[in-house]
Amino acid sequence: MPGADDFFAELRKIPIVTRVVVLSTIVITLTEIMGLVNGYSIVFAVQFIKRWQLWRLYTTFFYGGRGLPFVFNVIMLYRNLNELEEKHYHRRSHDLAWQTILAFLAILAINLPLHSPIHFKAMYICFVYVACWLTTEPTVSLYGLISVPTRWFPYMLLVLDVLDGGPPAALHGLTGCIVGHAWYLLEWKDGRRQDTPYGRAPAWLKAWIVGASEENQPRPETRAYGGAQAPRNRGFGDGGHGTGPQVQGYNWGSGNRLGDR
Repeated sequence: MPGADDFFAELRKIPIVTRVVVLSTIVITLTEIMGLVNGYSIVFAVQFIKRWQLWRLYTTFFYGGRGLPFVFNVIMLYRNLNELEEKHYHRRSHDLAWQTILAFLAILAINLPLHSPIHFKAMYICFVYVACWLTTEPTVSLYGLISVPTRWFPYMLLVLDVLDGGPPAALHGLTGCIVGHAWYLLEWKDGRRQDTPYGRAPAWLKAWIVGASEENQPRPETRAYGGAQAPRNRGFGDGGHGTGPQVQGYNWGSGNRLGDR
């Protein structure tokens, strides 16, 4: 039977930024679900940030909800971010890490007027937006019923949020779209890397990422990212299972993966 060494060996094959983001989501969400931490202690609150509870700047991005929707949250996050890191940031995980940090700061700033306690949805939509605008696939199937242009896909997710919970449910995702669009324009105008100075990782971060990741591996084949099927009567969030930070979301239907040919 596979042992712990085999498990960690497989884990290390996942690109480092994808690994850190997905594991952070799993660990922080599960510790709240199991009652190991108080949900209020992981949310973003300016008054507590001022009291040097700086971990909230990190944990606010990684509460992914409860129930089966949480599983699909993790799957979708992994597929989109892994696609970005393996294909578009191959051998440049350090730059992806730096640009992700900048995107997180932008999301926090834009959400200040909304007093958002949790920023997972905005983070996720941000990654989806950039991935959709970089893919060469022209369309994606929504619920297996209709095909929409790939670049419209993030906005279709916002429409589903409006149908599920009204306009307030879509506001956090919209901030992710705004940051994702700015990210794409600044770093990937017309699908071509701009290599802007502010998009390059500082030397200390590059040294750490390169030392901690498998940067010398050969380029992997392009892997698909996109849809997974979630129960249609369930929304991403707390799943109706008690208390906890509320994360609005959307239901996924069956469809083609982005990138399938």
